[in-house]
Amino acid sequence: MEAHTQGNPISLGLYVHFPFCIRKCRYCDFFSVPADDKELVEKYVSTLCAEARARGRGGSVDTVFLGGGTPSLLSLPQVERLLASLRAGWRIDSDAEVSMEANPETITAGKLRDLREAGVTRLSIGVQSFDDSRLGYLGRVHTAQRARDAVAGACGAGFDCVGVDLMFGLPGQAVAEFRADLEEALRFPLGHLSCYELSLEAGTPLAREGPSLPAEDAVISQWGEAERAARGAGMHHYEISNYCLPGRECRHNLKYWRDEDFVGLGAGAYSSLNGERSANARDIKAYLSAESSGFPSAETDRLGGKRKMGETLMLNLRLSEGCRVAEFERRYGEGAIRVFMPALEKHAAAGLVELGEERIRLTPKGRLLANEVWADLLEPVDSA
Repeated sequence: MEAHTQGNPISLGLYVHFPFCIRKCRYCDFFSVPADDKELVEKYVSTLCAEARARGRGGSVDTVFLGGGTPSLLSLPQVERLLASLRAGWRIDSDAEVSMEANPETITAGKLRDLREAGVTRLSIGVQSFDDSRLGYLGRVHTAQRARDAVAGACGAGFDCVGVDLMFGLPGQAVAEFRADLEEALRFPLGHLSCYELSLEAGTPLAREGPSLPAEDAVISQWGEAERAARGAGMHHYEISNYCLPGRECRHNLKYWRDEDFVGLGAGAYSSLNGERSANARDIKAYLSAESSGFPSAETDRLGGKRKMGETLMLNLRLSEGCRVAEFERRYGEGAIRVFMPALEKHAAAGLVELGEERIRLTPKGRLLANEVWADLLEPVDSA
């Protein structure tokens, strides 16, 4: 399975979805299930390994991302088998970035040592808050102290980069509360910081309760706190929700935002390859049974024309570097400004978009109102 750009093979990213969690958080609408059935978890890992071997075609891979769910629930033998299966299917670069999402309740000194020895190079820890009452409200399993211990242990375990995820815009959350979370996180020698605004996703327990979220000015103030705190720690804001030290960007996630090719393995995982998007069965049992038929895609979609251009531009605009004008034109044979002129000029006039000869990017104000820009780029259009 080889990806190509202008006829030349490029390195892929591999995303591996592990959907099991100790308990589903109250705000989460990602595909995840309880990890109670150890036999089911083991069967799932075996099926993941089989999919890796079945779908691999020897292409070059420079990033691997183990996401979920809570992939840090995997045992050392399971991680080793999984990575060995990936290597059997693809040529994984010797300096590949191998990332794993982890939750504090699963992190011990032994687990950290095992993950590092297995080849994981980057750890992203889902802390969300250092306040016990906030953690309880969100439905997180860990305590604030467990989060502190997990981050401290990870920072001393020899990973190339350790990152922390925080949430803001929580019901009743004061600006000072979020500032305290930022200060606590950045006391550790992190390489990466992610700050996500809470959104009430339909069907989640939190959304059904219908809590009042902070007013827009309070959310903007919290976002500003993240900017100041990250900058004070020597980090730069490289994507709407992400900050890092120089050279510590998540290379795998950059593939998404630059609209590059990646392969997704596991139940509900998406792939984007040579202009075609596909997805595996979202149901665990359906995914397990797909092995017998060679893991056919549960759905496929080939984007084209203005629809595909709009998605690429939207993804690029998530990045502080924005959309590289020359690269966009090389890819599509048309300039982004010309194709999306009415929408871009409207948002430029409103101070949301900066239109340069080399780059198109969101302004600081535009980052706060990015959904307004994206809605115009992704409006229904003829994809022919």
